[in-house]
Amino acid sequence: MTEQDLKPASILVVDDDMAACRLLETILCAQGYAVRTAVSGREVLAAVEERLPDLILLDVLLPDTDGFEVTRKLKADAHSRPIPIILATVLEDRESRLKGLEAGANEFLIKPVDHAELLVRVRNQLKIKEFSDFLTHHNRILGEQVRERTLELHQLMEQTVTAIALTLEKRDPYAAGHQQRVARLAAAIAADMGLSPQQVEGIHFGALLHNIGTVAVPAEILNHPGKLSELQFALIQRHAFTGFEIVKDIPFPWPVAQLVLQHHERLDGSGYPQGLKGEQILLEARILAVADVMEAMLAYRPYRAALGMDAVLDLLSQDNGDRFDPAAVEACLRVVKQPGFAATHP
Repeated sequence: MTEQDLKPASILVVDDDMAACRLLETILCAQGYAVRTAVSGREVLAAVEERLPDLILLDVLLPDTDGFEVTRKLKADAHSRPIPIILATVLEDRESRLKGLEAGANEFLIKPVDHAELLVRVRNQLKIKEFSDFLTHHNRILGEQVRERTLELHQLMEQTVTAIALTLEKRDPYAAGHQQRVARLAAAIAADMGLSPQQVEGIHFGALLHNIGTVAVPAEILNHPGKLSELQFALIQRHAFTGFEIVKDIPFPWPVAQLVLQHHERLDGSGYPQGLKGEQILLEARILAVADVMEAMLAYRPYRAALGMDAVLDLLSQDNGDRFDPAAVEACLRVVKQPGFAATHP
């Protein structure tokens, strides 16, 4: 049992009739409750702001406002909303009760207050609040545990995906670091374009896996120094669909499978494997395509020398939106000119 559990329940008694207020205070204190008093709506709000009570016993008729309005204000504030409010009133008509319920009151007492009924209603409301507080507390703990577990699973997924990317690169030493660099660049482009954090993260994971289909391409073809035959090139092109087949049934929270499938599609329909055009291609895939091509042109391959940064930027700039998304190209040009880019991208 905690120190909080040992504290008596606190009750705020509100009545502008000082005699009635003191009588209620005496009755409640005799039952072990910690009681504070107030005589106006203004005092109620100030007392609640100073320290939240466990329950408010509130007279409807107050000198500066009425209990309905005070109840409405307290229930509109998330901080004070959980406090049960018992309205005490001389009004017994149905309209007044409905008005109190609409304002958010939990219970009603008719004045003059029956002391036995008062204690029963107070105990019941405090017990309900105790259960509500218990559930709220444990729900908060559960939420924290879920967030912690989600973060752990997210980190595990990233480690697994990165390990897969590194394994692929063992088969093609000329592509070492390609997946990671493409992932960083694609995510940076997406962020520069104003995509949501969720989309940026999805592009990052899709980029880490975009070449997973090359696992089905013989290493001698990947590293072939000369011109490829039509059959060899067809096997290379097949890697986008093979990668899609590998990841399509994994329940990623992002369209990773489509990113893997579409990263070689081009706006003019000249890409593969489906020959998609324009907005038929996912925006995330269009961004990935720009990052992938730029990184590939910057790197040495057995069949061609690496291009310099200026030459790569010129080629991308000259595309004029024929094959690559213009907004993604413009964002890429901005990103690569930022300080520190060259340090992580050879």
